[in-house]
Amino acid sequence: MRKKIKKVVLLTTALVLTFSQVLIPSESIGTELFAKQQDRAEVGVEAVGDSTAGEMAVQLSEKKNKNSQVALKKVEDKAGQEEDVSSFDIDEIDYDRIIEESRDEEYRDSVEISDNAIIVVRDERDDSKRITKEDWYQKCGATDYEVIMSKESADSTQTSYKITTELEDVWAAVDMINESEDVLIAEPEYVYDLCEEGAPSADTNTGMEKEWYLKDQNMSTVWSETATYGNATGEGVIVAVIDTGVDYNHEDLKDNIWINSAELLGNEGVDDDGNGYVDDVYGINLISGESEPMDDNGHGTHVAGIIAMADNDCGGVGIAYNSKIMSIKAGGADGSFNSSDIAKAITYASKNGADVINMSFGSYAHSAIVESALQDAFGTSVLVAAAGNDAIPTLDAPVVLKGNMYPAAYQYVIGVMAYDSSNNIAPFSNWDYRVNYGAEYEVAAPGASIYSTLPGDRYASWSGTSMAAPMVSAVAAILRSSYSDKSVYSSRFIMGQIASATEDVIEFDPIMSGKLYKYSKLNVAHSITKSAKPNIYVDEVYIFDSTDISDKNNGDGIIQPGETIDIAVGLRNQWGAAKDVYVTVNATSAGGVENPYVTFTNGNEVKIDDIGTFATQNNGYIYDEEGIISGVTNPIRVTISETTPNDADIQFNINYHKAQRKHKSYYNTSNRKKETYNTDCDICHIIRSQYRDEQYRKLDSNIDSNLHFHLLCLITL
Repeated sequence: MRKKIKKVVLLTTALVLTFSQVLIPSESIGTELFAKQQDRAEVGVEAVGDSTAGEMAVQLSEKKNKNSQVALKKVEDKAGQEEDVSSFDIDEIDYDRIIEESRDEEYRDSVEISDNAIIVVRDERDDSKRITKEDWYQKCGATDYEVIMSKESADSTQTSYKITTELEDVWAAVDMINESEDVLIAEPEYVYDLCEEGAPSADTNTGMEKEWYLKDQNMSTVWSETATYGNATGEGVIVAVIDTGVDYNHEDLKDNIWINSAELLGNEGVDDDGNGYVDDVYGINLISGESEPMDDNGHGTHVAGIIAMADNDCGGVGIAYNSKIMSIKAGGADGSFNSSDIAKAITYASKNGADVINMSFGSYAHSAIVESALQDAFGTSVLVAAAGNDAIPTLDAPVVLKGNMYPAAYQYVIGVMAYDSSNNIAPFSNWDYRVNYGAEYEVAAPGASIYSTLPGDRYASWSGTSMAAPMVSAVAAILRSSYSDKSVYSSRFIMGQIASATEDVIEFDPIMSGKLYKYSKLNVAHSITKSAKPNIYVDEVYIFDSTDISDKNNGDGIIQPGETIDIAVGLRNQWGAAKDVYVTVNATSAGGVENPYVTFTNGNEVKIDDIGTFATQNNGYIYDEEGIISGVTNPIRVTISETTPNDADIQFNINYHKAQRKHKSYYNTSNRKKETYNTDCDICHIIRSQYRDEQYRKLDSNIDSNLHFHLLCLITL
């Protein structure tokens, strides 16, 4: 029988897993961390000095009509290899987990919801009742419903509804509906907020000299040296800006607005292209019944300008100044967004040709309907979102003030943190506690005092991760322009080039402790010319003590003295393809002493083989008829001595490395080479037990606590 170890949570000490339970050491960071976080949040944004634009004054207009393509052979060859190795399998939405997460009172206190609105998702078949005939529909006080989105499968259609209810206690109605067997999930209508920091000061002075981020990204060189970088202007690429609308008549944007030609040349008041929206010439307005997605806040226009201000001798210039902006108004004049509108916006963007979708808003709520829309869009659109401005770390941090900002925290969305002109993480920016592990937020980009457009032919400098996200969307547009074949260069390829091809980092010490977090720093030139590096981490670990391993085993899932166990390790690779990966396990203490109670019976190294982009690989899982992992074909096999005392701690170090390398001890840091799959070599994890099915979940009540089992996952490549 196996014991499953999954979902890693970082601690400041070693990782501890008992055979009966998880022992979590006391947190050692303490109150100092979030006290200093609050200090950071109150610092505000310092004024950013202007950069001179002399070197930026390249002849943009001369390059406007050039379509020269550079043969970036190294990157293209690498991309082809990556796509052939493995396909990216997005995990299915775990509705039960989201429901359980939403029942937590702290969660409910931390999110904002709409009054009188509920989202319901259900699988519908030919014999399904109409929604209005369901008992729960009547009991929740429903007065109306709207279909938000639907997805067809072989034998059913998954339909998402927005239910209008008269009940004041929305959470009570959600809990009641989630007890219904015909419902996959019910959740409130979550409210999302913009990720800007403060209000901009209108500035009528125009000019590229105010765009310090152009110099930071060395755009004059990237735009002008076409032999090296190609036509790096985003030409031919559509970027959807899901925001408060866009002033599509702005002097610096009107030439770069996406136009739905079927509607422009069609009949007024008619859905000429049959996409469900009437007269959506420049995009859609989901807030009112009007067709024009005009900006009534200013935020969306500012975001659009960062991406695509035109080369027209007025105002500034966008990073991808030849791309087209698809305006999708999902945010109101007050800067708030509803989850149902966000889901419709994402669906519209992906179905109407958006190559990149920018989302400069967020919420700490985990919405199933938004997640579903994002998963559908990922196949055709690069997804980019802001990390948020609360100066807090991700949920895996051992502090009180923390949270994952969605949609930025999803694995298939590029989550963007902000840095300033001094190359420091901006004091307002949320930050990723576990660098390169699952990467809730993948990259840092310029986000402080960012000069761009405002409605009415105005300009302003604004700060926030809302401003950092479109920097990344613009780079995604540049890459998509060069790598336009989505069947060869997928969204994940573009993500990898942005987050992992760069050699630049932003260093960050949030608690002034001397421990530096190193985040990938946006670098347009590197994303175009260099190859994405692999980023491997332990995805899951299984242990087995079945009787076919040893006649001394009893197969009860409890690891006891005298037994022989098989260890199965699953690795996940986030970016560039990794070749010939090996896993090595040892039981050496921090002082370099081998554990006397452990014997590796078949060696301590196992080959994992190649791991493609966004792919997983393991040492040979064996599945039973029900698809449950029941063993491993190529295990690390360990015998626990019969003389092992009760309550003994056995620490295993799991290392992974390339083939044909004489890997060194983790503790001899001077011998570690720089060319690694994951450069943060000093991470350790606590691995928390979770079980996928009831059969193994029941082990909890039967396991004794004779022996503690440490798994310390270290990266030595």
